[in-house]
Amino acid sequence: MQPDNLSTSSSSSPSSPSSLPFLSSLSPGGRRRRWFLRVSAAWGAAIAACTSRDSGPPPEPRALGAPVSGYGARARFENASRFFNQNTKVPLEEAASRTPLHETYGILTPSSLHFERHHAGVPELDPAQHTLTIHGLVDRRLVFTVAELKQLPSISRIYFLECSGNSSSEWRGSGEASVQRAHGLTSCSEWTGVSLALLLKECGLQPAGSWILAEGADPCRMARSIPMAKALADVLVAYGQNGEPLRPEQGYPLRLLVPGWEGNVNIKWLRRVKVLDRPAMTREETSKYTDLLADGTARQFTFDMEAKSLITRPSAGDTLPGPGLYEMTGLAWSGRDYEGRDHRRRRSALDNRRAPNARPATGAHKIPMVLAMGWARIAPGLAMYG
Repeated sequence: MQPDNLSTSSSSSPSSPSSLPFLSSLSPGGRRRRWFLRVSAAWGAAIAACTSRDSGPPPEPRALGAPVSGYGARARFENASRFFNQNTKVPLEEAASRTPLHETYGILTPSSLHFERHHAGVPELDPAQHTLTIHGLVDRRLVFTVAELKQLPSISRIYFLECSGNSSSEWRGSGEASVQRAHGLTSCSEWTGVSLALLLKECGLQPAGSWILAEGADPCRMARSIPMAKALADVLVAYGQNGEPLRPEQGYPLRLLVPGWEGNVNIKWLRRVKVLDRPAMTREETSKYTDLLADGTARQFTFDMEAKSLITRPSAGDTLPGPGLYEMTGLAWSGRDYEGRDHRRRRSALDNRRAPNARPATGAHKIPMVLAMGWARIAPGLAMYG
């Protein structure tokens, strides 16, 4: 009679007593006992190998730990940070900082690590005094306080943001030392706010209104024109990011969130929206943020951020502990709805590039359906290095 925890299959397998030649001369009961002892010893050795450490077990805390606090902080052992170049002729008030893509997990970027791009520094705005004015080709000019906006029906959506200059070192062919420096001008957050369409309709849009001009309260009065069709589709006036108020560097107390479009049109520190019958042709859409063509002309209003994917781990700058099997992970995103259907049904794809010293990937996973205008965290498979 077989023990309950052993296979009752009549076929011989490497794990069954009958498959071990040195036990063939023993009685059935002896073979079972020897086989059980052999398997038990193997499992014990494996567990010991997994748990043993040369330095012994770490000391366990024996005193009281830290008390509760008013606002959480990360562990002192963690040091991920945004990168910004301090050796530049550009003032830091007009510079950018980059997200450590290789040190984040999942699809949401911590607010403290979300990339920055400023044109005149970060203003300090009192939400009790700040207002949003909507005027122009509307029936009623309205001024909203931040508190009034928060009383309206709220929407929360996961969207990525990407500076139009992201990955520019790859365009120039100069390259960068890490994925953060090369591609870190993108981040992904959950944004909470009120639909811009709701506010525009409350003002009474006039038929001639086909564009809006959004302007920020920073010293340079950053302003961009946006077609009305987009403004009425999915644009948010956001006051929350990842479950808390916007950070000052992300536009506190109000910012525009324009899903899938270049970062520059997502106006921070939003102070007014003017309805127009044509684009305003601001500095940021004439001399700046245009695409210079070979014939000397400039292409304007190339808003959509195209599909992109990259490997984040292991990536340039990483030091692997030695030869072995490593999981490859990365990100993919796009500002376009290529299937032309419900955004939530769009899939992202990863290109087939491999590191020069990586063996073919095994155990590849299918890329799941992802949120529109958000990141997809991808795990294309495993690679053996060495």
